[in-house]
Amino acid sequence: MNFFKRYIAMPPQYGLFPYVWLIFLLFPIGYAFPYQTVKQQAIMGLILIFLVAYRNGYVASRYRAFWIILQMVTSAILAVIIQAFYLNIYTAWVFGSIPMRRRSFWRYYYAYLLSLIIPAVTLYWYYGGHMGRDDLIGLMVYGLFCIFSPFAASSIQRFNRKIAN
Repeated sequence: MNFFKRYIAMPPQYGLFPYVWLIFLLFPIGYAFPYQTVKQQAIMGLILIFLVAYRNGYVASRYRAFWIILQMVTSAILAVIIQAFYLNIYTAWVFGSIPMRRRSFWRYYYAYLLSLIIPAVTLYWYYGGHMGRDDLIGLMVYGLFCIFSPFAASSIQRFNRKIAN
């Protein structure tokens, strides 16, 4: 049980919320199934890397920045390969939930925005800008959700810390 708590489970101070997001990993896992081609196996490998980075991003250690950046990079790659932009929300909630100085938060936030913008521009260029009005509206709603998610996570965690004290 000690191994599970130390290396697999999320830190208890974040509650059950980090586990809720794991449900959405079923979509890219299903996309990669049955893992027969090299592309499908690479996707599954990236998902596993992403999952480890997601879990370790919550753990207080001197490598936390590495895990959060690795999460941003893998989510950006998966966004380009399988259009899994929603994985960026995981990253937003990880660094938004962690107590940190304002300057550190903004550094993570700017890196996070890059991990959103680069795949979006890449896919826009790849598809030649052929998007309908509904696609653009959906993209704008999703973009706003991504942009404000770190602030929502930070606000919720500050509230929870105040209640706990």
